[in-house]
Amino acid sequence: MFCNPEKIVPCRMTDQEEVICGYTEEVSTTRFVYISIGGIIALLGCVFNLLLLYLFTFRQLANSPPQLYPAILAFLDTLLCFFFLMIFVVDVNMIYNKSEYLFLLFHRYIIITFITAKLVQFLIPYLLMLGTLERYTWIDNKHNKMAILQPKYRPFTLGGLLLGAILLRVPSAMALTITEFRKCPDFFRTLAVDVEEWAQVNLLELF
Repeated sequence: MFCNPEKIVPCRMTDQEEVICGYTEEVSTTRFVYISIGGIIALLGCVFNLLLLYLFTFRQLANSPPQLYPAILAFLDTLLCFFFLMIFVVDVNMIYNKSEYLFLLFHRYIIITFITAKLVQFLIPYLLMLGTLERYTWIDNKHNKMAILQPKYRPFTLGGLLLGAILLRVPSAMALTITEFRKCPDFFRTLAVDVEEWAQVNLLELF
């Protein structure tokens, strides 16, 4: 297949079938507008979740239920909104507006940001469950609470949850890399997120 920088598919040389351009999605005006609107909502989400974090942390009343898990949830939601800006909003802006600076910056942080975002997504449901259980025991006035809900065991509960999430996400983090395509004539396809060779081999053997 002959190389055509205008197309999305990777360009290959006819003889050696060598990939010379990375994969990049086209960004239409409609998509740019939708993601930009989503970016404004995500920005508002950051502000309001930070406000919630402040209220849960510094405005707790004596007769109010435990606020630790809701505070952590507000923090994780803030991160999720922030990661939306870093992953999706920057991505469509760098392509649509042809910003070389954003393109280079995006590929410097995208892997760690993507993995951290997946980690946050993994943690949120479990924090919701812990917060709900803790609120239930507080409303029900149970004295014999489960160990994971007792204040003195909270650091172990949170530490174990975080450690488990990290261990589950480490393999996928190690499998991703940024590949540089020096021969590509299109600047916005000279860098691309790729899978490490060892991970590709393992996937082929698995399937």
